[in-house]
Amino acid sequence: MVHPEGGHIYVPIHPKDKDYPGTCPYHKQCVEGMVNAKSIQERTSEDGATLPDDHDVWDQVAHYLAHLSLTILLMTSAEKIVFGGGVLKRTCLLPLIRQKFKVLLNGYVKMKVDLDNYVCLSQFREHSGLIGAIFLAKNQE
Repeated sequence: MVHPEGGHIYVPIHPKDKDYPGTCPYHKQCVEGMVNAKSIQERTSEDGATLPDDHDVWDQVAHYLAHLSLTILLMTSAEKIVFGGGVLKRTCLLPLIRQKFKVLLNGYVKMKVDLDNYVCLSQFREHSGLIGAIFLAKNQE
């Protein structure tokens, strides 16, 4: 088997992405294939780092990550959802993700924690993938 890879699940496609194939080499339109830097660049023809915070693509990225967050909560009852990676360096994303997550949740689960503390950034920030890979390699049997 493999280590968990929640980013490779499918969530509803954002209406602006109905004709966009995604970039995941395995699943195309999975969350990973819709939010990574390559997919942002393909949809905007610009490097995501140069895009303004009010660009439409951030709403699209937040859409996928909010749906992923909801799935994680409903499937695992996680105590906290922690994101990392380069795309999350964009400071406008977390508030958008939280806002969309709250709308999607629609009161179904009564959250006893503040969303700012529930959906948050990893302490490792953009190095999360590397740290995770090192941890997995170190713990291989």
